[in-house]
Parts: sequence; C-alpha cells; structure tokens
Amino acid sequence: KFSEFTEILSDRFTLLKANECKDIDEFNKKPIDKIKLPEGANPKTFSLNRQVIVIDEAAELFLASGKSNISHVQDITRKAIRLAAQGRAVGIHLIIATQKPDSNAISTQIKANLTGIVSFPMATHGASMSILGNGRAKELPAIPGRAIWRSGLDQIEVQTPFVSPDQVKTDLDKIAPIKEEKQLENNE
Repeated sequence: KFSEFTEILSDRFTLLKANECKDIDEFNKKPIDKIKLPEGANPKTFSLNRQVIVIDEAAELFLASGKSNISHVQDITRKAIRLAAQGRAVGIHLIIATQKPDSNAISTQIKANLTGIVSFPMATHGASMSILGNGRAKELPAIPGRAIWRSGLDQIEVQTPFVSPDQVKTDLDKIAPIKEEKQLENNE
C-alpha cells in the first residue's frame, strides 16, 4: 500500500509543479480553466482531495520480527519517512499510533515530521521521553482520557472523550438485536 501512496505523492508533486503551485491548497484555488492536467484527465471533475493514512500498531510495522525481513521493514520505513516529510504539501497526512513508544518503534525522521502528537499516560519516564521529549506523560493524573497534546514546542494537558467498556457494551447491546432481526428476515 505504501507504494501506491508514494506514487500518488510523486504524481501530485508533478501536477503542482506543472501548475506552479506550492501546495494542494494553492492548486485547489486555481480556476478550472487555468489547470494544466495530464493528458486525458477531465478538468471539471479533477481536484486534489486530502487523504489520511492511519498506521495502527506502528511498532509492528516498523520493527523487523519473525514475520518480516529487514529489507522489507527498511523499505516501508523509507516510504513512511518520505510521506511524513512531503505528504502534507500534497494533501497526504499520516496518523501513527503505537503502544510501544520506544526509540526503535518510530524513526526520529518520522517523529520530526509529525505536526501533532497525543500521548496518553505512560508507564515509564523513558516511554514519555521517547514520545514527548520529557516525562509529562508519566506524570499525568489517573483520569480516563487525560493526555498531553504536543504541537511544535507547545505542550498542553487535554481531556479527550472517554467511553468506558461498560458504555461500549451497553451501546453494542442496543445494536445487536437489530442485526439479529435483519438476519432472521433475510433467512426467511
């Protein structure tokens, strides 16, 4: 999948260069009749939409294990670094999540290009240092949903929405009978 996004990244940069635009916002403001497109593209339906890539359990993706070989992990890491460094300009954004925030899980080049970081409580100062560069995530109060938001050099303590496991079960129980009824109707 990363290969697809790195191709999209290259195509978008080519398009921005042909239209003398510095980023996706400038391109999308350009009048349709002034856009220079690749041959065969329809200018009335063409725009650069933003795309979001979510990488959950990043440590599993970026660390070589028994399931993946080192060269494959290195290739994925190189592509993720390129997307993190250049993607925002062309409307490709990364969200990276990990439960193992050590220095090996996410490369420093990727972390340097993340514009915002949310860190929930960390068990150790080392884990907090790896994500935030300080121990604040280790020192968070034991309040469900409490986190640190870091944007650039600014860090603030925030309260995120929190749904308890009991509330999730209650909500799912409300939905489950509906699915069962539909399944019964389909089987008749």
